[in-house]
Amino acid sequence: MHRFRSRLIAAALATALAAPLLGVGPAEAVGTPAINGCKNSSVAGAEIGHYPAQPASQSSLRVSCTFNNNTGTSIVSAKFRVKDFTVAQYHNGGARTITNTAIIALGATTFTATNCSNMTAYVNRGITTVGGVLGIPARTFVKSISGACLVTLSNATTVAIAATTSFKVDNADGPRSRTDVVFTATSTAITSATANFTAADVGLSVSATEAVPGTVLALPCAGAACTLSIAASTSSAAATTSFGGTKITSSTRQINDATITSATVINSPAAKWNATDVGLKVTGGTIPVNTFIVSILGANATTTGGLTVTAVKFIAVIGDPSATAPNGTDQAGFQGVQLDLAPALVAGSEDCSYENAEGFSTVARWNNPGSFAGSVLYNTQPADTKAIGQIYFDTSVADFSAFVIETNTPLGPGTFSYDLVFPNVPTGVAMCPSSATSPGLGFSLGVQAQTLSVASLASGTGRPGTAQLRTVNPNTTTYIAGLQQGYASAATVVSDDPLITFTPATEFTRTCVYPLGAAAVNFKCGNG
Repeated sequence: MHRFRSRLIAAALATALAAPLLGVGPAEAVGTPAINGCKNSSVAGAEIGHYPAQPASQSSLRVSCTFNNNTGTSIVSAKFRVKDFTVAQYHNGGARTITNTAIIALGATTFTATNCSNMTAYVNRGITTVGGVLGIPARTFVKSISGACLVTLSNATTVAIAATTSFKVDNADGPRSRTDVVFTATSTAITSATANFTAADVGLSVSATEAVPGTVLALPCAGAACTLSIAASTSSAAATTSFGGTKITSSTRQINDATITSATVINSPAAKWNATDVGLKVTGGTIPVNTFIVSILGANATTTGGLTVTAVKFIAVIGDPSATAPNGTDQAGFQGVQLDLAPALVAGSEDCSYENAEGFSTVARWNNPGSFAGSVLYNTQPADTKAIGQIYFDTSVADFSAFVIETNTPLGPGTFSYDLVFPNVPTGVAMCPSSATSPGLGFSLGVQAQTLSVASLASGTGRPGTAQLRTVNPNTTTYIAGLQQGYASAATVVSDDPLITFTPATEFTRTCVYPLGAAAVNFKCGNG
């Protein structure tokens, strides 16, 4: 941005010096009005798409649209949203943070924790140290937590762990991976000396070289033995296997409609409380430190108590980011813009009368709930919503955001839809005023499938199936009878300004159709 601004200043100075010699002033308006839309059939290179588009894959989003800014017909909006494809899934899951009360010895499989209230139901949940502290092997999970806070691990520690070390425990029971699973070709029986199978595992997806696509766990399932829904294709004495990688749970999120109705109850229609919230921490407002969720019912979450009743809505955060969540230094996306840049915003820009569109691009970082940043003017979470992340653009001129809002539109078991909401972008101060021949606005947004910190995680870290920022899930089971299921899913760009409508509507929506069967290597859903 600084380099771009320097070039503009240099160009402006050169023009100012040359004008007296040449005896010329500002040129006549030469703008080329923009066409409205996000489809390459109307605008070269425009798109609403994602790639790869196949089900159960990491997938990046790309939205590129143009907007007319002519006097009387402008549809440039400072408030808008991208209603992402209904098969998109953003980072899923939350965590509970605990600490150990004393040194954990090398080779230990148990330790005593602090702040473990309401965690006795935490069975077969991934556990990871915070901050890269060594000692907990990859693929380790919590087998049980007693009422006295004795934590039993699936794997022995590899080095001694200092007291007061922090650990993250996933809020999803069941998803875990093992490296000792025994498969027998044509048989539905599997065994694992360390998997700690229970009847609650029934229905979890099975991912292994030896498993037929679409296989899930079935009864009987207990101890070291379980059953596959489809017989294994090949045999193995020690297969690396993930269970429950497709399971969807509640995510760590920030809500802004919380009220307190009693000494123990928090009310929030936006939170859409889920059974997997039980045990998670809740922070915000006057909520006491170390308040945890005990139970949920409708719009109410019962907590460990000590709350002060208030009908005034406040911001609250549910859960901690999980071990596989992006961190606050990660680049999560980018934005490119073409517009007639106003000299009032960037000194040295061309005079507005030239009607020449300038261009620039910037990147955005990911902020987890509880760490949202930026000025109130351009970075206020939409009212009465739950946000699972902030895509934060911090430029040298102004900062602004897109909030990842989970809309809770049911699309099948455990699935939701997501909007990328820009509550207010500095378009008005950035653009020259409308004219009869304004060049308009071009906007291109990209959201990455995976961030740097997530990509650098060691194999087996955290809950299986969550090491990505954005992925594609099908509307139904990924596989039926061994065939990958297709989908038809739509994405739309809409204005949140009641005075502006993106028209024609057909140019701002895109349906991605992915066929049944084996994945095709192409870009069918990549362009509008």
